[in-house]
Amino acid sequence: RDALTMLDKCIAYDDHNVTLENVVKALGLASYDVMTDLLCATLEKDTKAQLEIINKVYMSGTDLKQFIKEFTNFVLDCQKFNLGADAKYLNCPQTENILTVFRQVHLDEGENLLSGLIKLQTDIKRDTNPKSRIEAWCFIGE
Repeated sequence: RDALTMLDKCIAYDDHNVTLENVVKALGLASYDVMTDLLCATLEKDTKAQLEIINKVYMSGTDLKQFIKEFTNFVLDCQKFNLGADAKYLNCPQTENILTVFRQVHLDEGENLLSGLIKLQTDIKRDTNPKSRIEAWCFIGE
């Protein structure tokens, strides 16, 4: 029943046209463009851009804990891709934009980022206002 309810939301979002963008909007998820932007900003150590992205996600009403979980899975997909994993093992869409960003990530960078994100997920698990802790993560990185 839950899946049917979610499908109804997605269908109702845009005159019965189910697209990835509409699904993301209807379910209150962050887009893959946002995740690629955050990954690039993180790799470039552009804290200002990271903070702007986090604030944009927060202001859109997206649950930040869920967003960090999704972003962690996105980085995990990046690592799997860079290890040569078959496309069927990746959860994100394999668009040219995403794959181009994935190719820019060195395995050791991805490993450090993944480790930091897993710790961040644990840190914010019971936090009633995770935004500050996520912003602090932007400053300290890994």
